[in-house]
Amino acid sequence: MVPVSGPRYKEQQMTIPALIAVPILTAFTGWLIIQLIARLLFSPATPKKIFGITVQGILPAIQPLIAEKAGQMANAAFSFSDIEQKITSPEAVQQIMPIVEGHIDFFLREKLKEKMPMISMFIGDKTIAQLKEVFLAEIASMFPELIKGYLGNLKQDMNVEKAIKDRINAVSPTQLRAAATSPDMKKMIHKAAFAAACIGFIIGLVQLAILLFV
Repeated sequence: MVPVSGPRYKEQQMTIPALIAVPILTAFTGWLIIQLIARLLFSPATPKKIFGITVQGILPAIQPLIAEKAGQMANAAFSFSDIEQKITSPEAVQQIMPIVEGHIDFFLREKLKEKMPMISMFIGDKTIAQLKEVFLAEIASMFPELIKGYLGNLKQDMNVEKAIKDRINAVSPTQLRAAATSPDMKKMIHKAAFAAACIGFIIGLVQLAILLFV
């Protein structure tokens, strides 16, 4: 009697449940890996000793590093010089002039009557137009210098890098835990786990084909 070998022999050796189990196990493995990674990202939020080894979630553990890098990136991206150049450009000044003109006109025609009624009696439309022209020209020339001075003081008082670092470092373990259990995060984890299970299932089918026919 000739012994059976090759793919047919392998099929005889492996039962149907064993064949089905291969892609199912690889799919479950892919799903489980994503679930474990998602849990390890946030938990435990605070360092804990397990068999003498300190264990902490990945994100809480690297929170100071994330804060430092985010602060550096924000500091590099946030340029007071660019803001100053943008705000003090002739185009920007011209855009705010209609608003300034409206306030000056309201002051000369309404507010001045309330504050100094005697003077307002001698100011007509022609005088108001002349005063507005003088005021607008002076404001247009003063505005860039005022903004430069203000931004200079703001730059000294405001440390963007430190502000970002402090804000990220201030996120508490409770807030991290809330983020991990939020509906949006759970939805993302479920999608990633499903995708990993599908990939694992395909890998299992490939492994099964190799096992049977190679």
